[in-house]
Amino acid sequence: MTVLIGSLAIFLVELAWHQGTDGFLSDDAVYLMMADYFSPYLDERLPHLEFLMRQSLFPPLYPLVLAMAGAGSEHSGLAHLLTTLLFVAALLVFLLWVRRESSSTPLAAVLTLIFALLPFSLVHVTEIWSESLYLLLLFAFLNLLPKDRGSTGTLSLPLAASFVVGLALLTRGAAVALLPVLLQQLWQTPGGERWRHLAVVLVLPLAWWLVERSLYPSVGYLGLLGDSLTAHDPVRFVTSILPEQAASLWHGWNTIVAGGSSRPAWVTWLAGMVLAAGLFGLLRRLFRPMRPDALFVAGHLVMLLLWSAPGHAARLLYPVVPL
Repeated sequence: MTVLIGSLAIFLVELAWHQGTDGFLSDDAVYLMMADYFSPYLDERLPHLEFLMRQSLFPPLYPLVLAMAGAGSEHSGLAHLLTTLLFVAALLVFLLWVRRESSSTPLAAVLTLIFALLPFSLVHVTEIWSESLYLLLLFAFLNLLPKDRGSTGTLSLPLAASFVVGLALLTRGAAVALLPVLLQQLWQTPGGERWRHLAVVLVLPLAWWLVERSLYPSVGYLGLLGDSLTAHDPVRFVTSILPEQAASLWHGWNTIVAGGSSRPAWVTWLAGMVLAAGLFGLLRRLFRPMRPDALFVAGHLVMLLLWSAPGHAARLLYPVVPL
């Protein structure tokens, strides 16, 4: 296990360090400038950073982590290194979770290796994106969920799980899909403890939301989701928008597992069979009996069907692919 994670770390850091650009989407530049804004090492906040913060929709935790490490726009190489190391840490925590769930170290190693070497994973480590931190928090949360397959169980560390979900919400807006899982687990926590744990998960995002809305008024991700749901009448949404979203997610799936836009037909068929097997496994974990990670995946997929962002389907789908 140590050899596997060490080898992946060397390979991915080498890949990220020599990729030669700050990324291929505007997100990279936005995160770097947000890191400049949060940086304790800069004497002043320039006007363009103030403007960026008023317009940015991104949650604050990932650029704040970059800022604390001094990985702003003047040190983008350090930002790449830190992001890649976060991804390696996420792979380690994922491996531990799979080994715990399956009681098989070889299976955990194989699944971790496959996930790490997916075409989209190799693209991901060349970017300055928040997915690495989000994956680390997601897999950490899964490790706090009950292991027993015979019952839903209760959280062994409910306060820690609540805190991790709160951090995830400050990293990616899509982390709202974790809330049903957390609520289900907290509901099984004895006594009134559940409400204190719930307060922990809500206080960090709520505090940021209050600051953001008072200082940097802009449209948030939840606003965009609301616009997506209200922009069309229900009939057109079901007959037109949902099929378009499903097609977008299918394209995103192929991008993640097969890469590129031009691929042989057999590769697409193979990707389809893997997807079918994954969905079958998801249904089994939802009903025999329901596993918390399956509830998260199902909620995440429903959210993606409702959230119109066809140009980012691969990125939005990516966090649930290893599950």
